[in-house]
Amino acid sequence: MPVPTFVTRLFAVCLLNCVLTAQVPTDAIVQRLAHAHEQLIAGNLTQAQSILTNLVRSHPKDARVHNLLGALKAQQGAFDLAEKHLTEAVRLTPRYTDAYLNLGRLYQENLGKDPKNLEKAIEVYRRVLTYEPARTEALYQLGLLFHLKQENRLSLKYLQELAPGDRLRPQALSLLCADYAALGNQQQADDAANTLVSRMEFTEEDVTVIIPTLRKANRSDLAIRLLQALSGKGPLSVKATESLAFLVAEQGDIKRGIALLDSLADRHSSLPGLLLQEASLAYSGGLYEQTLGYLAHARDLSPDDARIHLFFGITCMNLGLGMEAIQSFEKALALAPGNAYCHFALGVGILHWQEASKAIPHLEKYCQIRPDDQTGKAALAEAHFLDKDYEAAKQGFLKLVAEPDNKATALYYLGAIARLENSLEEAAGYLQQVLAIEPRHPGALAELGWIQTRKGQFQEAEAGLQKALEADPDLYQGNYNLLLLYARTRNPRLEAQKAAFEKIKQKRWETLTAALRKIEAVPRAGSAGLLDK
Repeated sequence: MPVPTFVTRLFAVCLLNCVLTAQVPTDAIVQRLAHAHEQLIAGNLTQAQSILTNLVRSHPKDARVHNLLGALKAQQGAFDLAEKHLTEAVRLTPRYTDAYLNLGRLYQENLGKDPKNLEKAIEVYRRVLTYEPARTEALYQLGLLFHLKQENRLSLKYLQELAPGDRLRPQALSLLCADYAALGNQQQADDAANTLVSRMEFTEEDVTVIIPTLRKANRSDLAIRLLQALSGKGPLSVKATESLAFLVAEQGDIKRGIALLDSLADRHSSLPGLLLQEASLAYSGGLYEQTLGYLAHARDLSPDDARIHLFFGITCMNLGLGMEAIQSFEKALALAPGNAYCHFALGVGILHWQEASKAIPHLEKYCQIRPDDQTGKAALAEAHFLDKDYEAAKQGFLKLVAEPDNKATALYYLGAIARLENSLEEAAGYLQQVLAIEPRHPGALAELGWIQTRKGQFQEAEAGLQKALEADPDLYQGNYNLLLLYARTRNPRLEAQKAAFEKIKQKRWETLTAALRKIEAVPRAGSAGLLDK
C-alpha cells in the first residue's frame, strides 16, 4: 500500500531530526523510530502504531515521538489525537519547526470540518516566522490561507517575502496572479499569468484554486487562458474541462461551452449529470428548446431524478408551456415530497395557469419550510390576491413593505386592493409611493390612470397610461383603462384603441391556449449539474 506524500514527507523529516537532535541521544529510540517508519512505508499502520505507542509510554517527553505519532494519527484520520500529539511536540520543543509545519498541514487538511482550523493554521505558521522569518513553507501557506480568506493584501504580503526563486514556483505564481487581479493590478496579474504559463511544471490544481478569485475580479479570461495552456500539454481532467466550459460560456460562447461538455461524454462519471450541466448552459443562453432536448435525454436515463423534472418544468414556463410545466412540477414533487423548491415551483405554475386557490397550499408549505424567504411570502400574498381573499393578501403585503426588494410590489398590490375596495385616496397614496421608487412601473401607472379617470383628471390619466404602455405595450390593464378613458372623453382615438385592445385580447387568448398544448421533447442525439444542491 503506497504511503501518501504528506506522511512520507513527515517521516523523512522526523528521521533526520532523530539523527541531528540531541534531545534523547539513544540509538534505541532512533532505531525504533526508523523501524516505525519502515512499517509505515510498507503500509503496516498497526505495527507502526504499536511501536510508537510503546515509545510514547516509555519516552513521554520526547517531542520526536509525539511528532511522528501525530503524523500517523493524521494519516489514520484521527484528527483529535493527531492534534494532541503534534501540540505536545511543540510544547516540549517550542522551536520544533517540523512539528509546527505538520500541525499547520493537519489544520489545512481539515478546513472543511471546523472553520476555526483556518485561524489555527494561520497562528501555527506565524509562530514559525517569529524565529524563522524566511521559512518558505510557512510564508507560502500563509499566502494561500489569506487568499482563501479573501484577504488579498495580506496574502500578497507573505508571497512577496518568498525568496525570488520560490516566487517563481507555479503554486506561488498562481496565487500572485489571483491576488493582483483581486486588487485591480491588471498588468501584474497578466505578467504573473504569462510567467506561470511558461513554467512547464504548473498543474491543474494551481489554476483551479484561483478560479473563484479570478471570476470575482472579472478576470475569467485569465482562468480560461491558463486552462487552455494546460490543455495544450494534454487532456484536462473532467473537473477542469467542466470549469473551462462554464468559464467560456460566461464569456458569451455558449456553443463552445456545450461542445466542451460534449467532449466528456465517454469519460464522465454520470451521463445524466453531464446532460444537466449542458442543459444549464443552454438555459443560461436562452436556448430553451435545446435545453429541453438535453433534459429529455437525462429524464429518459434517470426518470426518478426530481431535479430533472423540476428543471424541465422551469424551462417549459419560459416557453409558455403551462400545462407541461405543471405536470413536470407535480412529478418532481411526487419524487421529492419534502423539497421546498418543488412546492414553490408547483405553486407558482398553478398560480399562473390554473386556479389561485390550488396554488395556496403549496406556497404555504414553501413558507413553512423556508420562513425567512420573502419571495415565498410575496408569492403567497399574490395568490391570496388572485383568489380574491383581499384581507389575507393585504396582511401579507403589509408585512413585506419593510423589505426593500419587495417594497414596490407590496405597495402596488396594496394600492390595487384599496382601489378594488373603492378606497381611491388610499389607493392613490400607495401607487404614488410605488412610482417614487419605480417611476415607470407599468401596473402602478395603469391603476393610477384608472383612478384619475374616475376623478375627472383626464390629462393626468392619459399621460400616465401612455407612459405605462411605453413601458409595456401589451399591458392588458393599461390598454383597457386607456380604452375606458377615451370612451368617457369621446376621444377621436377611441376606435384605434378598440382595435389595439382587440389585438391584446387575441394575443392573451393565444398565450393561454399555447399553455395547454403538449410538446414532444426529443432527446439530443450524441449528447453526453445545475440543481446539484
